[in-house]
Amino acid sequence: RNLANGLILVRPLLHVSRNDVESYLLESGIEWRTDASNADESFTRNRIRHTLLPLLRDSFNSQVDEALLRLSDQAGEAQQAIFRFVNDRRAHVLLDATEHCVRIDCTSLADAPPHFVRELLRSIWLARNWPCGAMQHAHWEALRRLACEGGNGVTLPGSIQSSRRAQL
Repeated sequence: RNLANGLILVRPLLHVSRNDVESYLLESGIEWRTDASNADESFTRNRIRHTLLPLLRDSFNSQVDEALLRLSDQAGEAQQAIFRFVNDRRAHVLLDATEHCVRIDCTSLADAPPHFVRELLRSIWLARNWPCGAMQHAHWEALRRLACEGGNGVTLPGSIQSSRRAQL
């Protein structure tokens, strides 16, 4: 994130160990501060860092940090594939949109992986600036089934109605 005067904040530094960061700072003569909240285990992230990860290292896999980084990289690659699908298909499926209504062509969605379709529907929803805080996985899945398999319609949070009709 750009802060000011060409200063860039990079975080999290997942691929750099704390020891590497501290060594770099010492060698460069740069002072740092330790945030006291990082020791507070009432925060889930700190319980993971201070309790769960050491337990996993000691009891299951001494290389758990590297395994989690690989998993994170793989998840990022998978997410990029999903973004490409969403960006490629959105223009083809979106027929028209108003403030309160969206019409999509569902014919090209039936063969797509379910998660990809949910993400496509979510991207269309977000592009309309519709609130999605109350939308849960079950709602996105109901929309996906409606789009891909048909049905009688779905009532979503906020009394939003969705339906599937034959193409006009």
